Amino acid sequence: CDSVVGNNEGALNPPVRFHVAADEMGSTKVEAAPTRHLNTRLPFKWLFRTGAILSQILLVSLAIWCDLYHRVERFPFHEWLASNVHPLLGEKLPMFSIGLVGYAFLHLAAGGTYEMLHRRRNVYGPELLRARNAQIKEELLVWADGFATQLAVGTTWHSLVDVHSPWRGYWETHEYTVAWFLLHCVVFFIYMDWCSFAVHYHILHGVSWIWENMHLQHHAIKSPTAFGGVAVHPFEGCIQLAIPANFLYWFLPINFWVHSGLMLLILIGPALGGHDGCEEKGGAGPFDFSNHYYHHTTWHRGRWGYKNYALFWSFWDRMYGTYISHMDEYEKELAQSKKKNGTSSRKSQ
Repeated sequence: CDSVVGNNEGALNPPVRFHVAADEMGSTKVEAAPTRHLNTRLPFKWLFRTGAILSQILLVSLAIWCDLYHRVERFPFHEWLASNVHPLLGEKLPMFSIGLVGYAFLHLAAGGTYEMLHRRRNVYGPELLRARNAQIKEELLVWADGFATQLAVGTTWHSLVDVHSPWRGYWETHEYTVAWFLLHCVVFFIYMDWCSFAVHYHILHGVSWIWENMHLQHHAIKSPTAFGGVAVHPFEGCIQLAIPANFLYWFLPINFWVHSGLMLLILIGPALGGHDGCEEKGGAGPFDFSNHYYHHTTWHRGRWGYKNYALFWSFWDRMYGTYISHMDEYEKELAQSKKKNGTSSRKSQ
């Protein structure tokens, strides 16, 4: 059936539409021709909506300016590349332009691979397949509307802020060893795992204004595909991943290329893999190591009833008591909650 977000999840104006089964605990049947139900720009008052669009234009323009006049990184082995391949490969790089093309290609390739493997595991009828294809189109439109802004924030921050880090230029005078590489990886994943969970739990769900006007539209997707992993409001992606990742440059001597590779690994790994699944066909997919897929299917109790906030591993969800290992576990909890609430109402009457 075609439903509208209710009062238990907050409100958008106009309301965000999504497609779920008539029975809350039933299958994930969706309509064959869903209406447009996602929009990354702030969908309430024209003033804020205009401000959001202007902010996106400003940030992208600033990133292009950094590409033209404030380049700060080179390819590894740039001297050898300039001498033996082409002189231009020794120049400082337009990071925003390269990132825009490279990330778009990797996102489409990785998302397409997840979906191809998903369809090898699951067989859909024609109607459901048309609906899934329509949803993928919506998820890609939302991603396309926001990813340039997120990349622009990361590029601008690195070009104008991180250049003043006390560790800037460290690896130009020191050897980058395997030990440093391993330390970088360990610190990165522990730090980013905590940041993504904390921002998701305490800010995106915890702050009412941000929930109602930004994050709620991501939760319009009740049974996402891998492409839905980054179908978020552009500024949501900035505060959850882009800006926290750049803070590391101030705490450790960071190799830019290793750091960029780890960020891409997050985006095409946990972010996409954590949204690949199907509620009525086995739940979370095989590449969802934190069972984050169930975060989207545990919406029945509203804003405070969600589970599995983490993207990387389940550690922080277990610490906060918000983890479930399988959808059956949540359905039992939901049934007990309904029974308890029904008993309480009858007693109060």
